[in-house]
Amino acid sequence: MSDIEVNILHEKVLKFYRIFNSVMTLGFVLPKIHPDLFLRRLVVPICVILGEMMCIYTVFTTTDEVPMFYCLVYCGALYQSLIKYYVLFIGHQDDFQDLLNYMETLTKDSALPMADAIRRKNLKISIGIAFMCIKPYLIILFVSSTLMALFGFFKTKCCVMFCHIPDFILSSEQLFYIPANLLFGNITFYIMAEIISFSDSVFILILAYFEAELSSLREIIETLDAETLFESPEEVLKFIYEAHRNVLLNLRIFREIYWHLNLHVIITIFSYMCLLLFMSRFYEASLATYAGASSAAFQLFLICFFGQILRNRTEAIGEALYLTKWYQMPLKEQKALLIIMAPAQQAVGLEAGGIMDLSFRTFGRVMRAAVSYGAILYTILNE
Repeated sequence: MSDIEVNILHEKVLKFYRIFNSVMTLGFVLPKIHPDLFLRRLVVPICVILGEMMCIYTVFTTTDEVPMFYCLVYCGALYQSLIKYYVLFIGHQDDFQDLLNYMETLTKDSALPMADAIRRKNLKISIGIAFMCIKPYLIILFVSSTLMALFGFFKTKCCVMFCHIPDFILSSEQLFYIPANLLFGNITFYIMAEIISFSDSVFILILAYFEAELSSLREIIETLDAETLFESPEEVLKFIYEAHRNVLLNLRIFREIYWHLNLHVIITIFSYMCLLLFMSRFYEASLATYAGASSAAFQLFLICFFGQILRNRTEAIGEALYLTKWYQMPLKEQKALLIIMAPAQQAVGLEAGGIMDLSFRTFGRVMRAAVSYGAILYTILNE
């Protein structure tokens, strides 16, 4: 596996992140302003907050159930996008830079040529699979978002998110009422959709590097035998120890970033899936309703899928160490192996606020709960 292939994939990941960062912080509009200018980073969240306030206003003022429930859905989606924006571009900006630096080191040569070949192979596979998952996810989210926006426009004739600028700010009788609602609604809607979709993509791409490094460590550990250690015992064990320590340290940073965020994401997905499944029982339900529920389910599946993969990979490190031919090693290397094995005994995964972990089990529980509570809501409101 050549360095060029891995470097091309890595540059593709960095380009993806830089474009997303530039768009969300308006770097492409005002490139001469310093990228860390705090005021420029407030433009997008202010727009999202205004959209959230408009949705809340519509919920409490409308008498039509369909706009009310759709506005509740958009309240959850806007809240999720706001939290993600804060985490990525304000609250944990330095932590993300540390993760990017770590990802850069994984593409460089180490002191162990055998490990470099294994690492490059796994990086190519993991990053390739990540992009294969991201592409359909972005397409599905774009199609479902467009369908929901068109549905909102045709139902209200002016508002893609079913919410409008309050009459005490801009009267519906004024000439610019419809253009203003269309402009602000479309901008806010697609900012929301872009933050949700591209932040999840960044999440998946970063996890791909962790998955590749953990898989590489497992393969290197599986090659440990008496002959390997006889050739370069200190070099091999030192590499495994340092690589495992570094991946755990950076994984801790990643888990801290997403510890609260994952909980907010799961709660918002659960809430608007309940509402969308409830609305699907109405005769007004359209293709957009089913598309929105499907994209939300796919979003939840993706983050739970990669969370499960991460847990499996960290668990495999401990198993690989246990299954080595430690009994054939000299006593000094056996002691070193015990030191490496100590932090690998417990599987490490991603948690959602300490309440649940990201796994297939969580995905199944949330989906079952969403369907159940959607049916209960329908029963209560139609009695």
